[in-house]
Amino acid sequence: MRSLAMVYGALAFSSVAFAQETTGDIRGRVLSAESGAVAGAQVTATGADLLGARSAVSSSDGVFRLLALPPGNYTVRLRAIGHRPVMIDSVRVVLGKTIGLEDVQLERTVDQLNEVRVTAS
Repeated sequence: MRSLAMVYGALAFSSVAFAQETTGDIRGRVLSAESGAVAGAQVTATGADLLGARSAVSSSDGVFRLLALPPGNYTVRLRAIGHRPVMIDSVRVVLGKTIGLEDVQLERTVDQLNEVRVTAS
């Protein structure tokens, strides 16, 4: 009788553990052909299943992770100073899984800023 109660208890606990999963994650790495890993890149995910946006910043080795996204399709945008922005459509987040994007290559670009005039009295 005791072993039967233990089996039922284990089954009940495992079903509760599975029921607690409500989100998934996106993980990737930002690279540049010229400099290798791109640190400090802004990564943003937007989608119909998410209110607003979820953002992350790439680490010194270019790795980013967008956590706790509801299951669904997302658009991921990557931006870094001195690089052309990249947009990836239809990234599918699955319940309880981490979706790994392939390495994302950002292309270097030269940003020309307008003249700044400082006047002092």
